[in-house]
Amino acid sequence: MPASVASLRRLSWRRCIALGLALRWLLMARAGLRHRPLSDLLRQMEGARALPGAYGVDEAVWAVCAVARRVPGTACLARSLALQGVLRSAGIASELRIGVAKDVPEGLAAHAWVVCEGRVLPTGDEPSGYTPLPPFRT
Repeated sequence: MPASVASLRRLSWRRCIALGLALRWLLMARAGLRHRPLSDLLRQMEGARALPGAYGVDEAVWAVCAVARRVPGTACLARSLALQGVLRSAGIASELRIGVAKDVPEGLAAHAWVVCEGRVLPTGDEPSGYTPLPPFRT
């Protein structure tokens, strides 16, 4: 049995559920960002069915990071949308934040992250140095 399959079999059922949902939300976010406005994607997330208590914040972060590492070219916005979808699927409230930085070599940079329970969730680069835009309303 390949090592990756063996390690998957050792995961807790909570992590397996989070991993499956992370894959689903990441692929939906990546495809959706190419063809639909962000407001449509956020509205779609609001309708996600919740599985309260299926997994926690840490399992959600772990799952999205694990999937995103294996999907080349996954940017911070897709990771953040996927994480917000996984959290909402577990009935956990969170907020998508997008910020901009203008003191960068490129002239202007943007970054997306998720805030949950008062903390920035670690899915990639830290948002320090970015000025948050007002929250999106759907």
